[in-house]
Amino acid sequence: MNSTVVINQAASGEGIIIVIVIYAIIWAINAFSKSNQEEKIASISKLSLEVDKGKAPERFKLEDVECFNFRLKGWINNSRQDKIKVIIHAYDNTNLEEGEKQGFPLVCTTNYFQDEKSRVFKIQATWDTTADTYLPNWYDFISVPVDSLVPPLKGKRNIMFRIVAGEPSLNSERAFFDDVEIKKILHFSDCFVEHTFKEPGYMDTATNRERVEELSIEIAVAFATADGDLQKKELDVIKKWIVDITSTLEEKKSKERKDALSTILKNSYKDSKAKKISVSSILSQMNEKLSKAQKYEIIELLLSIASSDNKFGKEEDSLLSKIVKKLEVDEVIFANMKNKTIINVDEMETSTSTSEATFGIKEEMTNEEKCKLLRKHYSKWNAQTNSNNAKTKNRAKEMVKLIATLREKYNC
Repeated sequence: MNSTVVINQAASGEGIIIVIVIYAIIWAINAFSKSNQEEKIASISKLSLEVDKGKAPERFKLEDVECFNFRLKGWINNSRQDKIKVIIHAYDNTNLEEGEKQGFPLVCTTNYFQDEKSRVFKIQATWDTTADTYLPNWYDFISVPVDSLVPPLKGKRNIMFRIVAGEPSLNSERAFFDDVEIKKILHFSDCFVEHTFKEPGYMDTATNRERVEELSIEIAVAFATADGDLQKKELDVIKKWIVDITSTLEEKKSKERKDALSTILKNSYKDSKAKKISVSSILSQMNEKLSKAQKYEIIELLLSIASSDNKFGKEEDSLLSKIVKKLEVDEVIFANMKNKTIINVDEMETSTSTSEATFGIKEEMTNEEKCKLLRKHYSKWNAQTNSNNAKTKNRAKEMVKLIATLREKYNC
């Protein structure tokens, strides 16, 4: 009886020892796993941003447009909430003063990549996350066309791209975070890229504004008087343009500027009559001082002058094509702008050369590229031959005939 008790007690003691050993093994395994996990976690980099220039990944469908390509990698974990917001801005850090960490922000010409209250460049997205969310490999986040970004100043600039990740309510205004928003930030990462901007920056544009307005009037007068004189309807278009660009100024400044530009208009007309206006000189200055957006605004003004008499003549079309070429703007965009104008005029004169420019055909294009472009325009204009608007319908038929002639020329 006593021996049995002893045996049972011994067996019970052995069981306790076995259980202790098992728990020790489990603890050791867990500790080892935890150690490995911690090593793995430690090996993962913090949220990192990489930006390069070049062709965008195919999934973004930006074809051969040069882009800034943004890639992300590393921890995006958020221990505070189940969502995280990422925001990207760009700053011109070319000539920072001592103690400054970031320069003036870049702005963007595309609404999709703009701040809610300004033209400042901004990309933002909100993601679902957990405490262990991370990107193990470089992830192609987004691509932005290089030409859509505008720095403060023209030339070679050192651009700092910064990504900030934080709480879902995180927000910035004009590329800066106030003290309240800074507390919501969890991570940030910077990447530097050098790029030479050929177009004037927004500070250049502000500095050059008055001279740009004067040059615009000079080229408008030169264009309008190319056929010998300045018609009243053409003059009215230029006068209205002056009124429009001065309307946003304070009343006193608006009157002063309007008077100054009216004087420029009168003097330009006198110089034109005396053949003292140099179109090539004006265009050279425009290329130096005008942004691409301003160039398109000038072309819009010239198109308004050309169609002011409800007629689009060969001479006007030819001169306009030369101006467009000299200003180095996209001829396809110009062709679309011109098409919107000529569809509303009563009379249109064209030659083979001007009709080619009308459809954005360039000399350097291959025959295949020209035919592809002509087929695209044919589909567009042919669809409008059934328009209920008589003027649109007739113009569309004329354009289809022009396209047919060109397609025959290029054996399309």
